[in-house]
Amino acid sequence: MKKIFLFSIFTFFLSFMLQAQVELPQKVKDVLEEKGITENEVKAKLLEKGIDIEKSKPEDILKYQKEIQAAVKEIEEEKKKGGEKTDRIIEKDADKNVEADTTDKSKNKMLDKKNLLVLVDTAKINKIKADSVKLADEELSRKEGKLPLMIWGQQIFRNKELKNYQNGEDVKPAANYVLGAGDKININIWGNARYSVSQEINADGYLQLDKLPRIFLKGVPYGKAKEILYSRLSQYYPFSKDQFSVTIAYQRSVTINIVGEVMASGSYTISAQNTAFNALISAGGPSDIGSVRNIQLIRAGQKAKRLDVYEFLKNPAAENDFFLQNNDYINVPVAEKVVSIFGAIKRPFRYELLKEENLVKLIEFAGGLNDNAYQTTIQITRFVNDEEKIIDVNLRDLTANKKDFELLSGDKIKIREIPKTFQNFAEITGAVDFPSRYEITSGMTVGDLVQKAILKKEARTDAAYLVRTNSDKTLKYERINLDSLVSNPKSNIKLRSEDKLIVYSLVRYTDKDSVTISGAVRVPGSHPLDTSKIMRVSDLLVLGGGLLPTATDFGYLKGESKTNKFLYEYTRIDFRKVLADFNSPDNKILSPSQELKVFFKDEFVDSMFITVSGAVKKSGMFPYSKSLKLQDAITLAGGFRLEAASNRVDIFRVVLNENKPTKTIVATVQVDRNLTIPTDKNIELEPFDQVVVRSVADFALQKMVNIEGEVMFPGPYALLDKNEKITSLLKRAGGLAEEAFPEGATLYRTQDSIGYVVLKLEDAIKNKDNRHNFILREGDLVSIPKLKDFVVIRGATRASELYAAKILDTNKGRITVAFNEGRDAKWYIQEYAAGVAKNGSSNLITVEDPSGQILKTKNYILFKSYPKVRKGSVITVGVDEEKKKAERTKVKKDDTDWAKVISTAIAQATAVLSLILLLQNVNK
Repeated sequence: MKKIFLFSIFTFFLSFMLQAQVELPQKVKDVLEEKGITENEVKAKLLEKGIDIEKSKPEDILKYQKEIQAAVKEIEEEKKKGGEKTDRIIEKDADKNVEADTTDKSKNKMLDKKNLLVLVDTAKINKIKADSVKLADEELSRKEGKLPLMIWGQQIFRNKELKNYQNGEDVKPAANYVLGAGDKININIWGNARYSVSQEINADGYLQLDKLPRIFLKGVPYGKAKEILYSRLSQYYPFSKDQFSVTIAYQRSVTINIVGEVMASGSYTISAQNTAFNALISAGGPSDIGSVRNIQLIRAGQKAKRLDVYEFLKNPAAENDFFLQNNDYINVPVAEKVVSIFGAIKRPFRYELLKEENLVKLIEFAGGLNDNAYQTTIQITRFVNDEEKIIDVNLRDLTANKKDFELLSGDKIKIREIPKTFQNFAEITGAVDFPSRYEITSGMTVGDLVQKAILKKEARTDAAYLVRTNSDKTLKYERINLDSLVSNPKSNIKLRSEDKLIVYSLVRYTDKDSVTISGAVRVPGSHPLDTSKIMRVSDLLVLGGGLLPTATDFGYLKGESKTNKFLYEYTRIDFRKVLADFNSPDNKILSPSQELKVFFKDEFVDSMFITVSGAVKKSGMFPYSKSLKLQDAITLAGGFRLEAASNRVDIFRVVLNENKPTKTIVATVQVDRNLTIPTDKNIELEPFDQVVVRSVADFALQKMVNIEGEVMFPGPYALLDKNEKITSLLKRAGGLAEEAFPEGATLYRTQDSIGYVVLKLEDAIKNKDNRHNFILREGDLVSIPKLKDFVVIRGATRASELYAAKILDTNKGRITVAFNEGRDAKWYIQEYAAGVAKNGSSNLITVEDPSGQILKTKNYILFKSYPKVRKGSVITVGVDEEKKKAERTKVKKDDTDWAKVISTAIAQATAVLSLILLLQNVNK
């Protein structure tokens, strides 16, 4: 019967695998479940051993037979030792599956019947996350009355405001934490009397300390237990209160049942330190329709306690009254009286009310009204007798008479905002010290408004404007003489709501004229023109800080034309006359917007220079000076470079003749390398001279080349003449070494970025006049590799029919074979690679010579000539693209490799069946 059952499983899995579903089947999980072990526990235990079963192929399961059997045994032993301490494990990461673990089958069946044991899987956790509401994103919706389904108070369970303590180390117990069997107590006494003990409260509820009577602590609050222990121990040991401590080293676990309208009901094993509020975190808190005001904590033999989340939010210390005991029930019923409030309220939301709570309490829960709330009429939308009705309520009357308004479940309360902004004001702007809006009091006038704002000295008092808003929102301007209001108070005008008084400044009506000075003065800039308009040029020079030493003796006064504003007039000013005589005609009276331009002397002087170039350290252009001589010019250029020919210094000079064509002359002189020049030969330079220092003919430093590889003395060498060749360098390097492979020699040239040059060194050695005996250039690199006795074959060959996969995989599809003298490429392919593959072409056979040259197959009418092969050659068989395309088209017609699918499916099914058998045989 057992064999028939296993064969059925095998047949089922075979059809299952043929559908390409490689997920671990439920039957395997069932075998594990019979042992009280979950799939996640096995995976976790294997991960500890360094095996990630999820990343393994199903057919590879047999590889880990021993490890899986060992893991199952370890888990079973841990469960026997742990008893019921881990009834249920809920992973913190909501993206992982959460499994229910059990050790007592009969107990699990009983709980299952009561619908208390629920498997919390990924979908359930994702639903909790989806139901969680982000308050910031809902603000606009609440103001518009589009409220989320969630009830205020449920968010503390969904946004992690509360924490579920997994063990006693997470938090210190409160004084009212009720002790029970399983709590481990640490007692320490220090000072004259030293005593230390750590003991667990036993099943009968007491501690049995050495030489002391039993101390019963079960059901005693932690704070009271400290007093009892101090009292008992002080009868036997001398110590004071500051030499005594009691701590809880380990807190017991309790199993509770959470039922009703929660996100995930079930049985949970948690630390006894958790209160009922913390425990609800495990179940995700109340669902969208779950109550937050009537949560019941049910304990056998006691009256049920009511948990009110609103009371907890008002007084968080209230949660300490709801510590848990083993087998407690938490029941979350459906919320009965839920109403919505939105609009001008501080916390618009849906709230749950108790039967006796109504409108006043709702506003209190919602944080109170906003300052701009319109209380005279608030609107309540209600469903009555299959109809939706609107009820207007005067909140001010209710508040004044200390009354309330009864609410029904489903009511929507809208608090509107005050529609109008304040209007009991008048505004004053302009030339006053305190421009602002001011309250209009009874009988207030324009004069009163002016006194509050205080006029500035520059205020224009003969003409101010009162702007009034008409009923149709148009504006009316009234001109007011502020001076007459003071002299004749009866003429004062009473203010109306939203009046605006504009007081202008005299500055508004004054032209601001200025004059400017620029150029060669110490402080160029603009200056206001005095109102007397008698400012002169001499005054503007003083305001500009005076003339600079580099200023010219003249300047120009620029101003608009008196006849045409689009034209300018220029007047030449002689500053010597202005400074010598105040009444000089040049010391003109300035007009608005005029500019005095003072010139720099060098603006009228040609820039003159000399040039030094050639074999000097710093070629360049240098400013001309009458004192400049040849020795000075070469010194300014940094002196001679190493290759400079000091006996060949040319001076090119342009001869300038007024009103005549220029001509160029040259002088060649000899200069000592130390720049010591006799006075009579130290030529005085003239503007625009060009000094050129020549270089010594054929001057050059050593030019280096490198030879590396299989020569007797590799390394850098200096070229001995311009036309030295490779064979000469090879001779100076001691010749070829014993293992040299000249056929593979290469030449790399850096000059002009040429790169590798095809080289046949063996030809150059045989004949020094051979074209491959290249003339070397600076920077050349000659490389001579070691002897290569092999030939490489790659490309579209049938080598896979002759060689193991590991050989081809290691060499990336290439094979390396022995060299055979005188054979061509086709012979090597037939002899060592089983010929050309289906998608290959014999026309595309090429040989890469050791020198880097590519030799191709030559196709004649009746026969082909295949390239010869030398030591170290690489033979390549190219792919015929037309054949490759045809093969791809054929594969597309039937791209399912059924043989592979069936073989893989059988392998997977066999592996699964083997896993079932080995798991069933553990501990047998």
